[in-house]
Amino acid sequence: MQRTASTRRPPLEEQYSDEDGDVGRPRRRPHRLQFYVLVVIAVGALWLCAHLQLRAAPSPPVPPPPPPPPPLPTAAAQPAAAAVAIASDAFVSRYAGDAVRSRQPLGEHPRPQLQRKRWKSLNGLWERNGTRILVPFPPESLLSGVAAGAARGRTAVYRTSFGVPPAWKVDGGASVALHFGAVDWRCRVAVNGVGVAEHSGGFTPFTADVSAALDRSLERQQLEVWVYDPSEEGGQPLGKQRETSRGIWYTAVSGIWQSVWLELRPPTFVSAVSFATVDLRAGRVRVDVEMRAPGAPATADAEIEARLRFAPPSKAIGPSGWWADDAFDGATTVARCTARRRCTPAAGAEGCAAATLKCSTEATLASSSPPRAWTPEEPYLHRARLELVVDGAVVDEVATYTALRTVAIQPGVGVANARIVLNGRPTFVAGVLDQGWWPDGLYTAPSDRALYSDIVAAKRLGFNTLRKHAKVEPARWYFHCDRLGVLVLQDMPSPPGLTCRPPHLGDKPRIARISAAEADAKGKSRNGEDDDDRRECALDEAAFGRELREMVESLAWSPSIVMWVVFNEGWGQHATGLRVRQVRALDTTRLVNDASGWLVAATARLGQQKELAPQEDEATNAWLRKASSLAS
Repeated sequence: MQRTASTRRPPLEEQYSDEDGDVGRPRRRPHRLQFYVLVVIAVGALWLCAHLQLRAAPSPPVPPPPPPPPPLPTAAAQPAAAAVAIASDAFVSRYAGDAVRSRQPLGEHPRPQLQRKRWKSLNGLWERNGTRILVPFPPESLLSGVAAGAARGRTAVYRTSFGVPPAWKVDGGASVALHFGAVDWRCRVAVNGVGVAEHSGGFTPFTADVSAALDRSLERQQLEVWVYDPSEEGGQPLGKQRETSRGIWYTAVSGIWQSVWLELRPPTFVSAVSFATVDLRAGRVRVDVEMRAPGAPATADAEIEARLRFAPPSKAIGPSGWWADDAFDGATTVARCTARRRCTPAAGAEGCAAATLKCSTEATLASSSPPRAWTPEEPYLHRARLELVVDGAVVDEVATYTALRTVAIQPGVGVANARIVLNGRPTFVAGVLDQGWWPDGLYTAPSDRALYSDIVAAKRLGFNTLRKHAKVEPARWYFHCDRLGVLVLQDMPSPPGLTCRPPHLGDKPRIARISAAEADAKGKSRNGEDDDDRRECALDEAAFGRELREMVESLAWSPSIVMWVVFNEGWGQHATGLRVRQVRALDTTRLVNDASGWLVAATARLGQQKELAPQEDEATNAWLRKASSLAS
């Protein structure tokens, strides 16, 4: 297109006049050129500083980003095999296609810390209140195919059917376990009309033995799950869920939101295993094994030996391949312990019922000299295989892993009152508040690599810590943190109450009549009122204590978790001392943060009752005693 005379740009030589240029000619603009020169100089200086810094102290390697997913097809273009259809203009993550294309989403082993060979995922298309739903996505999410939104209701019934693999020989005492990663909030489970489990708590896993409910004459077994979720109108822990999302509150979820799966268990099986570093320099860990022994006649005593083997250091741990044939070639048993049960039947009983047995031992991790500890820069994990032996025969075998890692608090220097030490060395915690919400799956990530991608992104941005905020993630999220090298500060999801006042005060501000420490000592609410005048906001203290215990017990296996955060700020805060002591009784190997802000109790005084971690030296304990005396 030819320019007109009115729009013609003057020649370059006409755009600038002499220093005393004529009126009417373009004015000279010397500052633009100077500005560009300064920008080039500044960028060059920054590049030189960064280059010299990298040469002087190279940064640790950062995991590569996950491969990009294929583009998400529109609803019209999706194949007939697609589990759900999503509108082309929907706000979704780049990993939504992983779920849309799969009729069994999130099909990886849901429990990486305790794997058996024989298991089966039940994720996929179910029925909820007569409507098709893609499990494990909550019904309020796009990926569920329901997106119930405000009309979700408080109750729901899930239905599906499943077949037991023919290779699973359930006879002879073996059992079929049905696992739920998480169901929000209260649920009852039935197989073929027979109740097999009840559970309350929206963030923790539970298991049911369904063997007695299986009908061998049926090819497929009928599974039903009844769910009740009062959301913020109840007093249970729910984190940042709200039925009406606004501001810092997000869309509430209900029902099944983590994986559902089956597992074949032998008559005698490992039910839990945990590790704790007892000597970092020597590479020694304590191993605690919990096992389940079947019922026995009155004359039969049980003696079960647990044997532990570690894979050679060259066998690096990965997202899969736990049962590679050569993974444990040349590995020898490094630890063993024995549990014994003397069968003493109750009066009138013919034998003893099934029982839970425990044994403990110590093991040395032969990785290198000195032993390789777990750090964000080098997250070295030790692959292990645990076997149960009865009468010389291996009756159960599980794959697991552990790491050498200690964490403690030490006195600070100068303006720092205290500092976190990882494996005996001060560690600067640089992290982000990770809330774990997805635009398409809400509480549930679209896929396993979506979980992985979030952690990799934080690492590539230079962070070494994620504070998991007001939510508990599936086990595989912590597994990825373990193998990628990220410190985790784990929140306990908070109850719905923020500012709590007695009913007779209405909206007037409330000033506690007694101090927080006195209220904690009495185990009362933060406002210090008696039982007949408790806080107005909903607070189910029994549910909070139960779910707090279940959270700590279900996640204690993960070496990346270095701190428990009992209360987020003052949200639902109550009986702080009681809750801190509860956590420390469950776990003495990690730090405990009573509250992340607002209403902070006398933590030093609480620490006097049980010291923060057994790895702390005398100087640290002396500092704690001094701080305790100042607080009192």
